[in-house]
This record gives sequence, C-alpha cells and structure tokens, in this order.
Amino acid sequence: MVVDFLNYNMKLSVCLPTYGAIDYTKMFVESLEKNTDSKYELVIVDDVSPDNTREYLDTLNGKNIKKLYHEVNQGISKTWNDLIKLATGDIVCICNSDILFAPHWDTPLIGSLERFEVTSPYHTAGELPADFPEGKDRSGNFLPVLGCCFMFKKSLMDKIGYFPEELRLWYGDNWLGKNAHCGQIYDSYVHHFISKSANKGLINDFDIQIARDREAFNKL
Repeated sequence: MVVDFLNYNMKLSVCLPTYGAIDYTKMFVESLEKNTDSKYELVIVDDVSPDNTREYLDTLNGKNIKKLYHEVNQGISKTWNDLIKLATGDIVCICNSDILFAPHWDTPLIGSLERFEVTSPYHTAGELPADFPEGKDRSGNFLPVLGCCFMFKKSLMDKIGYFPEELRLWYGDNWLGKNAHCGQIYDSYVHHFISKSANKGLINDFDIQIARDREAFNKL
C-alpha cells in the first residue's frame, strides 16, 4: 500500500525518547533513515542518559531534527508529552529506541489513520529473526496499542489530553488504548528488542514502580 503523503497535506514527526542503550539508538536512526518513505522530522528527548548517548545525539543535526535534554529524570509519560509538544508534525509516531523498521513501515500506518485514532505495526520481538524484514515470524498477538511504536494525529491530544505523568514507567499505552480507537496494521512491520531502552534511572526496583503505576492507572 503506497500513500501519497502530499494528499494528506500533513507532516510526520517521528518521536524518540532516549535513556541509554546508545547502540540500539544508533541502529534505530540508521533504520529510520533507510526505510522511511515519508518526509519526516526526528524529534528526540533524552531523559538524562547515564552513558554517552547525549554526545551521540549532539552529532545529529539538520533542519529536520529537534532535540531536548532533560536535566532531571522525568519518566516515560512526561517524556512522551514533551516529544509531542516539541513535534511540529500533524502526525506523530512515538517509538522506543530499541526497534528496527522494515521498509515502507510508515505509509500503511499513515493510511490507516483514516480508520483508527491510534495505529500500530505488527512486530517481532526479542531475538532478531533471520527473515527480517520479510516478517514471516511476526507476532500473532493482537495488541490495541503496541507500546514500542504507535502513530496518531497530534490533534488527538485536544480530545483526550496528554499522557498522565503519574504513570512513570508503565501503562501509558494502556491508557491510550482505553481512551482512543486503536488498531494494528499487518502491512507495517517493526522489530522490538524488548526492554533495552527501559528507564532504570527512575528507581532500582521495577516491581515497586510497576505497582505504583498500576495503582495510578486504576485511579484514572
């Protein structure tokens, strides 16, 4: 499926939250540049990476790149919100830094925004399959929102509001699935390495933070 992006008169913002995992971030950027059909801007918010991620991000320059560096670790929902606010595109795609894009990943998602408020690709997860990007080993599980990669029109925030920032690490995608009409598109394909970009700077005990986020989500 090929979409004439000009007919939409819209701009795509690919939004990347970073926290460490510099090797995966480099692969993300290379994969994005190689396999994206649409003209896009890359919007990056770094949440106080403990490695040399910021030094690498400093080398990424151009009119289609926007960057913001947090001075205090904020968590994923606040970072997502900052990405959306910094984005100038009509269409926003939020991605983990530990994913790879298959060729033409973007156009089916853009086209599916005629049917869904939020759309996600199908994916493989964990170990990189030998057949990537052909995708014979895609996930068979349908997820309302694939938390590592999801796309929506920026105007959706006017309808449902921004992500609740009390959700520090988890449940932001669950909240989105609860508040918007979501779909997953088989013609779009990414690979997710899983948890390579998890923000461990917030708290040492993930179980404690998950419990806090679950409690906060249940109150929303």
